[in-house]
Amino acid sequence: MFRHGAAPIGAAIITPSIMALFNARRRTGKSWIGIVAVLMIFVFLMFVYIIIGLPDNAPPLKIDRTEIHLTETKISDLIDQGFEIYVSNGRHDYPNYNELLTTGSYSKYQGAGVSVPNGFKSYDSAVTRSTYLLVKKNIVLGCIGVYGDKRKSTELKDCVVTQVCFDSVCTAVAKKYGISYNIDGIDLLKKLDENEFTKVFGKKIWLTPSEPRDEYLGHYGVQWGAGNNEFFLESLFYEFRP
Repeated sequence: MFRHGAAPIGAAIITPSIMALFNARRRTGKSWIGIVAVLMIFVFLMFVYIIIGLPDNAPPLKIDRTEIHLTETKISDLIDQGFEIYVSNGRHDYPNYNELLTTGSYSKYQGAGVSVPNGFKSYDSAVTRSTYLLVKKNIVLGCIGVYGDKRKSTELKDCVVTQVCFDSVCTAVAKKYGISYNIDGIDLLKKLDENEFTKVFGKKIWLTPSEPRDEYLGHYGVQWGAGNNEFFLESLFYEFRP
């Protein structure tokens, strides 16, 4: 997710040029060239903003009324809200859902002792094959992906959440125990109302279910980004299955 920073950027560009313009000291050719260069950069960025715009802020995913902002919410934030993180022991024995917390395949994170390697990683979206489980009240609510730092390893609690995945088994159990899943007013535990979905997300929808619907293409894709993904590389995606 890209945070809007137009005001600080604009101030950093405009302030030096205004100060230079009204500076009472003697001007030289170089000083005028500097002022012109700064103003040209400012005009260029204004055109970029007008034509491309800035990336949108995606709505948070709410689980049990706790907001999860991708690339912003930290593991420590989730722990403070009563969630637990279980870490795979790496055996890859892939237990079924009911055995995830009882077979020794995962260990509860105690707040220290788990280091996340540097760099970005794409995590498995299958809950039963995941590296990190999101748990509350001994209920597996889904799996998550995390990111720490580009250059160094980071303690898990200090990492941000980059991915949240859950399947029909997770949501069925969560519904049984009164745990909610919600995004932008849409209840994810109910059958998806496709008319309401289209009304809420509109032009953010970039993928629609194929006909006939199958396992791989039977879902919606929603994206938050800028008008040009080559200029702003960061985008957020959600996938919804009707």
